[in-house]
Amino acid sequence: MTSKNKKKKQQTITVQRPSTAEIQKAIEDARHIVDSIGYDKMKFDGKYYTIKISRRIQCKVMYNIQNRVVVIVMPDGTQFRLDGDYSQTITMLRKHGVTSEELADTKDMLSHTRSVLDSIWKMHIGHTDAATNLARDNVRLLNMVTELQDHIREIQSGFNTALSYSKKAADDSARETKEAKKAKKKAEEEKDKANTNLKKTNEELAKTKKRNSRLAAENNNIKTKRKKKYKKPVAGNKGGARSSRVAPGIPKHETADQCTCHVCDTKLGGITREQPRIIEDVINGRWEVIQYMVTRRWCPHCKKLITTPVPNALHKQRFGNRALAMMSFLKMIGVSFGKIQMIFLAFYNIHLSRDAILNAVRTVSNNLQNEYELIQKEILKGKSVHGDETTWRVMGMLWWVWCVVGKDAVWFNIQEGRGKDEAKKMLPNYKGIVGSDSWAAWNHVGAEHQKCHLHYIRDLDKTKKENDSKEFQTFAKHLRRILDESHTSKKGYDQNDNDKTRQKKNRNLLRRLWYLMDKDYTDADCTRYIKRLYREFYHLFCFVIHGVDWHNNAAERAIRCFVLLRKVMYGNRSEFDHETYATLLSIIGTCMMRNVNPLEYMVTSLSKPAGSPATLPPIQT
Repeated sequence: MTSKNKKKKQQTITVQRPSTAEIQKAIEDARHIVDSIGYDKMKFDGKYYTIKISRRIQCKVMYNIQNRVVVIVMPDGTQFRLDGDYSQTITMLRKHGVTSEELADTKDMLSHTRSVLDSIWKMHIGHTDAATNLARDNVRLLNMVTELQDHIREIQSGFNTALSYSKKAADDSARETKEAKKAKKKAEEEKDKANTNLKKTNEELAKTKKRNSRLAAENNNIKTKRKKKYKKPVAGNKGGARSSRVAPGIPKHETADQCTCHVCDTKLGGITREQPRIIEDVINGRWEVIQYMVTRRWCPHCKKLITTPVPNALHKQRFGNRALAMMSFLKMIGVSFGKIQMIFLAFYNIHLSRDAILNAVRTVSNNLQNEYELIQKEILKGKSVHGDETTWRVMGMLWWVWCVVGKDAVWFNIQEGRGKDEAKKMLPNYKGIVGSDSWAAWNHVGAEHQKCHLHYIRDLDKTKKENDSKEFQTFAKHLRRILDESHTSKKGYDQNDNDKTRQKKNRNLLRRLWYLMDKDYTDADCTRYIKRLYREFYHLFCFVIHGVDWHNNAAERAIRCFVLLRKVMYGNRSEFDHETYATLLSIIGTCMMRNVNPLEYMVTSLSKPAGSPATLPPIQT
């Protein structure tokens, strides 16, 4: 054996396995050390031991394997060694704000900590240098394993990224293939269409050539087999259509004539043509048929013939404005088509078809669109509005009727959804107070909100019947008391209060409500109401400051007309009739709020000259 092999043999370390008695003794020593330290003073998180050296400062202590010393790590990251005489340690602790009174206890704690760490270190790796090297190698191997694990994670992450990219590329390829097939199919369809058009063009060209040849032959006095073109009979002759509808036994005849142009106010020329027109209308409670002789005159300024408009009648309408307004009004208040036919037959002895009534309703709605839009602008000028919504059917699909009520006007609109976009369409850029129920879509419009107290009271009464728990009964009683007292003049709203008093009452009500909410409830219904109150905390007592209504009855009563119509007709069977109902019911509702006869207002609006500005009904006291 050579000297080199001897040296290697001398460096070989033999580690003996500890016996069972030694292991039990080590466990008892560790347990004794942990008991002496206490869990509240020293905690181990896998790498550091955390100790509390003062009331404000916690530091981390670790054992440095390379230097075999105890290192203290302060909260700001500063590290220093825990030496034997503790002079450096005390200097560093003073820099970090440890007082002189706390230094004595801190020094004892650090000394105890150092002895504990030394004991734990000796218990784990022993006293020999060989054991120290072995532990150091073990730490190095653990670091290598950690690095390998990190490298494996990076490789796995790269593999997953590449896999996702490949999947995305495959999806893009499939989509492009699908789009290419669609483009090919569309090109083939266009090609077939072009071939069909070309075929039709060739056929028409052949017919034209044939016709031209026949015309050339006829011009040269050559006989052909072409049939003569059919001539429509002239009006008034046998087989001819009448130029206008003639009603036998017309009791009244009048002339519709004007001397000045209603467009430019220029004097018109002589009569160029007279044409009869028959109008049926309700005049002074009687059904009358009037034949107007409508004249046409030349306007030198407009350079065209001006037809004199018939009074109290729309263009190309059989009925007068009052008859149209009566049909529309009866339909809007929930009278069916059959009953409207029965009413006109019983009172005026007139037979009306269903299409005639429907055409009258649509005509009135189309001619009152300017008044309908003016109502929305009038509502947006107010300081406060009330909003509500209900279901409606359009061609069997679920739609929603949106209602906005102002001080003296109401505006309806039927939309497909029930979200915030529809609410913003009802009140665009509105900066006033919005009163509503607890539906969240109304929170996206308006500057401030007032939630309806009646909805809270109804929900509380309904839940009290279903939930008999003492906790909820007490909660409901207190909440109901706060809501009721907010309506009274002593603790809630009063018209004679000044601004300072109203602010004070509002704060008191909010404080009482907060005390009720700031408790630990176990009942499910209590928890549900608490969540609702948190969402609407600042929206419950807005009426105390601004003097608006604390309920939403105005919108509930206004939208009731659609609820009654829904029971009669269930909705609309066409896509455009819902606009007709929204327009007419908005006008009728506004007239009722202003104490104006809606029938007379519709007749007056329909009888205005063309181009006249829209006006709302005047407010009648």
